[in-house]
Amino acid sequence: MNIGRGLISSLVQQALCEDHFDQDLTTRIFILPKVQAKAEIFVKADCVVCGVDVCREVFRCVDPRLKFK
Repeated sequence: MNIGRGLISSLVQQALCEDHFDQDLTTRIFILPKVQAKAEIFVKADCVVCGVDVCREVFRCVDPRLKFK
């Protein structure tokens, strides 16, 4: 199912607003503002990955400087 970038963007914005992601107390206490991180996902067998477009949009909304490949 392909739902289009506009709808994905709208839904992600609503979810982030509802979640108050930028006000997470635990993150503010334990992670310094300048911390950089890298993540990679490896699989051992063929698979189907769902939600990549949504994930990309979440990262774009949270911080447009993030890189997503």
